[in-house]
Amino acid sequence: MSRALVYVHFNPYQQLSEHVLYQLKKIRPIFSKVIFISNSPLSQADQEKIKPGGLADQVILRDNVGYDFAAWRQGVELLIAEEWRQIESLTLMNDTCFGPLWDLEPLYQKFESKKTVDFWGMTRHPECHIKGGSFVAEHLQSYFMVFTRSVFVSQAFGEFWSSVGQLENVQQVIDSYEATLTQKLVDSDFHFEAVSDTLEENEMNLEPNLSMCHPDLLLKYKIPFIKVKAFNFNPLLSPYLLDEISKSSTYPKSIMIAHLTLISPPAPIYLLPYRIIKNDGSHVDDQKVALHVHVTDLEKFQLIFPHLQQYAKFCDYFLTYSSSFLEKKASQFSLPVCSSMTIEQANDLEALKEIRDLVGAYEVVGHITTDRLFNKEIVDYQLSEKLYQSFFDNLPDVLAEFSKNGKLGIVIPDELSLFTYDETAYFSKSLALSSEKLWKKLGLQKQIDFLNRQPWLEAEYSTFWIRKEVLEFILENVPTGDPKLLRHLIVSLVWAQHYDYSILPLGQNSLNLIHEFAFFHANIQNEFRLPNEFWRHTSLSQVLQFEKKAISLAIDYIVRRSHLTKKYKRKK
Repeated sequence: MSRALVYVHFNPYQQLSEHVLYQLKKIRPIFSKVIFISNSPLSQADQEKIKPGGLADQVILRDNVGYDFAAWRQGVELLIAEEWRQIESLTLMNDTCFGPLWDLEPLYQKFESKKTVDFWGMTRHPECHIKGGSFVAEHLQSYFMVFTRSVFVSQAFGEFWSSVGQLENVQQVIDSYEATLTQKLVDSDFHFEAVSDTLEENEMNLEPNLSMCHPDLLLKYKIPFIKVKAFNFNPLLSPYLLDEISKSSTYPKSIMIAHLTLISPPAPIYLLPYRIIKNDGSHVDDQKVALHVHVTDLEKFQLIFPHLQQYAKFCDYFLTYSSSFLEKKASQFSLPVCSSMTIEQANDLEALKEIRDLVGAYEVVGHITTDRLFNKEIVDYQLSEKLYQSFFDNLPDVLAEFSKNGKLGIVIPDELSLFTYDETAYFSKSLALSSEKLWKKLGLQKQIDFLNRQPWLEAEYSTFWIRKEVLEFILENVPTGDPKLLRHLIVSLVWAQHYDYSILPLGQNSLNLIHEFAFFHANIQNEFRLPNEFWRHTSLSQVLQFEKKAISLAIDYIVRRSHLTKKYKRKK
């Protein structure tokens, strides 16, 4: 059977994700004609990956005006003009899903054998009233739709595509096109089905948008695509989704993690376990890195000194001091250094900026400071010792990871586990506003809602290993005069440059702490629908919101208990 596919791609960061290439590679054999339309710019190198005769027969670049439906219209018009008569099946699809998790050919054969089915898709959206009272008719969700020849040569199909314009609001596109196409064809006596129709009746009576709200059900019933947005929409479910896909499908988990990392501001909770650097036995022995140590406290420097001696074969050392007195005192420690200088009253990031020409010759640069991290001296000493140990003892694995992964921008110790002892280390509203202002000033393409940040990457990262290119951008463009601001933003700034991050474990029990803390916070927030910062820097309105919810839950509990008590007394 001659099948055609019009595939629409869009990436806000103008990149071609691996999940798109994987998708096209897997589904290409079942189509005789593939038209690839990108609503976002693609580099020449990325276009070469899809070039005609390979994953697609035609590649079209256009602006994202009219979104998917305007792009599909262009593809449909091309097919009509060129080879409409040879096509027996037309598939419209976009890149908003991971998959196929399982082979698509059996599904095509199943529906092609059903003479009563004129068009079909993956998931059926039932009719419903959405927030605000708007009515949504029953329809096939548009991320994957297949039409038989009887449909696409019909007057109704042609009239629909003729009506598709270049709307500028995505919700208007959904209301005007996605939610109406199905009904327009049904009104013309065409019949449709969805793969999701196999769900049991009681499972169909859930939230109408199954692809977003119940991706677990789609996996259960072997529906071969899962929405990319479903992961961030269901963060507590997502680690289980990833594991289930690994167990029941050959789809590479690494492809999903890479794309979710690219599009998700750091860091969704379910991705944290995949950020941990693990020792896989691959080390790099012939690469040296620069390590900048900024000394502000002699006792803390004594904690670092044994590590500096042990790892001298990996590092060239560049020491800066906040005073000449400290430099004189530290000279008693015998250590080979490439550079040593005093930069009076400078913070560690200002000092790093002063020596950036010296460390700029290295592909990877380490940064560490002896600044006090915690107010309590005994806590500061012991937790800093743990931090330094993680920073140095994992260095061989860090070098191997940088060598293997060209998109790795920064490696941070799991300072979150340390800062759970000190909630003042997290974002304040004033810091959030300063971050937002700086972000706008830098004109960064990737956006973050700083007023609703996630807590698990909000510690002050004063210790890290960083790729040269990323460090150069930060030191060139970001003011170092406010070290607290930059320490909070360092991971986000790396992500904004399209680089990834990894985390160094602090010890045997530390990973449990990071995940237990994060899951506790996320579960509480999900249960009570609280704002992110309900337990710190909380506004009066947030307190009242929490109080209202708590009173409501308490009243509900009392009423139910009262009902049970009366029922028990009647039985007696």
